[in-house]
Amino acid sequence: MPYPYPQSHPEPRVVAPPRLVPAEPRGPWSVIPGVPGLLPDETAGATALAFSADNRSLVTGHLDGSIRVRNRVSGKSTLLRAAAGGSGPAGVISAVAITSDGSQVAYAVPGHEVGSYSVEGSAPEHRILADSWSVPKGPVRALAFTADARWLVAGHAEPGKDQRTCLVWNTRTGHRLKDPEPVKGSWALWWFASDHALTVLPDDRIVAFQHRNGHCSVATYRLTGGESTKILESRVEIGSLIRFDTAGISPDGQTIVTVAPGWVHSWRATADGYPSEPSLMPEGTRATSVIVGPEGRAAAMWAPGEPLTVWDLHAFEPIGRPLPHSGQTKAVAFTPDGAALAVGDAEWPVRLWRPA
Repeated sequence: MPYPYPQSHPEPRVVAPPRLVPAEPRGPWSVIPGVPGLLPDETAGATALAFSADNRSLVTGHLDGSIRVRNRVSGKSTLLRAAAGGSGPAGVISAVAITSDGSQVAYAVPGHEVGSYSVEGSAPEHRILADSWSVPKGPVRALAFTADARWLVAGHAEPGKDQRTCLVWNTRTGHRLKDPEPVKGSWALWWFASDHALTVLPDDRIVAFQHRNGHCSVATYRLTGGESTKILESRVEIGSLIRFDTAGISPDGQTIVTVAPGWVHSWRATADGYPSEPSLMPEGTRATSVIVGPEGRAAAMWAPGEPLTVWDLHAFEPIGRPLPHSGQTKAVAFTPDGAALAVGDAEWPVRLWRPA
């Protein structure tokens, strides 16, 4: 039986007083364990979320194509991209990213465009990095900036003959880096691998979880100042999975989780590297989506019609109770300190959640 979900958007006081309260009166991002904090109505329909590393800003991308940035300190919300109007792929934001200081925001629209906004001045400055002719045909589900905000990295979840793995753009010029040259007679670069999850480390190295023909690997790319190409530093095979719905990687690149209905696999890197085979979580879930929190200690998992649950990846058990009325979850993001998470929903405004 699907998880119960209200078809309309009632007032918080009607749903479950006082278990659902506005987040702002107690301070943005600060919520009582077990009590969902509700952000303003303008955040409804969020399909992509990202916090800045300084914990000051939250970016929300929406079903209608709009993008907003909310400041934690002032509570001010800035509209960067207006609603696209109509429906279809051009109206859905699939991924967003924000620099550590909140000065730049990036977004992706499947099959349509990848772009960025500079929000330092009085008016946001918009740049198209890839249009409908050059954007990956597969959905871009992962975006990340390097620490100095010079490079924007994108991972796509479906391979194709016209695509390359781990796309990188120069945010100042808009140019895309060339791909590494393959070794003659070698398939080691996995030329058409899918990037299911990626993260950018503080030293600007890119760590990506890749999948091709049932084989899983962790690839590390290096970016150097004057180079016109990204350099493949290493690729390590870590086992085989026939299929999975999606994957998540922790910000430090040390923990990877894949989910498919009834199956959750995880890898945790040690001093000797990643294990050659994944661990299978003993408690199967119906999850089809996952995001891994800071330090790889927790992961949020959800699926259409199923409640969002936060799992302890060390104990392999749920943390507290599921988030009520979360059967239409579209996006999740952990706060940088891992203390709470933001949940985007098809109908609800963004909710801040700390399980208990």
